[in-house]
Amino acid sequence: MGIRNFDLNIIKEVLQKDNKDFNGLKIMQLGDQMYREKGIRAKEYLESLGSTVVSIDINGLGGSLPIDLSKIIDNPEYQGKFDLITNCGTSEHVSDHLICFENIYNFCSKNGIIYNIVPKKGCWNRGCHRNAHKYDIAFFEEWAKDHFCEILISKIVTKQERFYDDMVMAVLKKG
Repeated sequence: MGIRNFDLNIIKEVLQKDNKDFNGLKIMQLGDQMYREKGIRAKEYLESLGSTVVSIDINGLGGSLPIDLSKIIDNPEYQGKFDLITNCGTSEHVSDHLICFENIYNFCSKNGIIYNIVPKKGCWNRGCHRNAHKYDIAFFEEWAKDHFCEILISKIVTKQERFYDDMVMAVLKKG
C-alpha cells in the first residue's frame, strides 16, 4: 500500500510527544513501501530526514532485505534495535501474520513505536492471505495486552481520511 502524508503526520505527532523527530531514528519498514504522494520510495524519503532505514520485503526490491516475515527472524543485528517499526499494509500479505507480529515485537526497542495501518476486517482482501480478515481494533488491543505494549492510538481510519479502503490503525509503544 505505501506510506502517505497521513501516516507520516501521525508518526511525527507521536514522536513529538517524546521530544523526538525522524533525525537519528532507526526505522524498520515492513515492505518495500512507496511514499505515495511523492512517488518515491519511503526509505529514500525517511533517510533524507536523517533516519537509518532497514526495509524487509520477501521480494528484495528497492534495496529491501529478502526475508520471509512468516518465519521467526533470529538475527541479533535486528533484535531490539529499532525505534520505529512501520507496518503500512504488509502483514496482511504474510502467510503467518502472528509470527510476523512476533518479529515486529522483537525488532522494536524498549519504548519504541510500532505503527500499524492495515485493511479493516472485511475490506480489501485482494492478494491477502487468509489471516487478513482478523484485523480489527480488538486484535490490536489483545496483542498489545499480551505483549505489554501501550496503545497510543487505536481507531478505524476511513477511506476519506487516507484515500484508501477503511483501515485499522494501531500505534503502540513497547514497554
